[in-house]
Amino acid sequence: MLNIESHNNSNSPSDGGIFSSSVERWETDLTPEEISVAQALCKRQLNELDYISINPQPSLIKLLITYLQTPFALWRALDANKEMRGPLLPYVYRRLQALICS
Repeated sequence: MLNIESHNNSNSPSDGGIFSSSVERWETDLTPEEISVAQALCKRQLNELDYISINPQPSLIKLLITYLQTPFALWRALDANKEMRGPLLPYVYRRLQALICS
């Protein structure tokens, strides 16, 4: 079902690489709730790279729903990519190791 040829860009699989048209596209493509979650999860890295965080003013109800949906979205993503990622436990170990060691 998900036969994606390019792993670089889910918006335009036929194109490859990074384009200036992609810069700051997140401001229009992501909801205020998604921006808020991303900034919360990546706060340390954003500060290290001197990114200026924005105040997206998310709806608290929608933000709560986003956090509650996260485990189910994670499971769907893991299931959709099982052929690419390989066995689940070694994959989770690699990802956790990357998070802890960075």
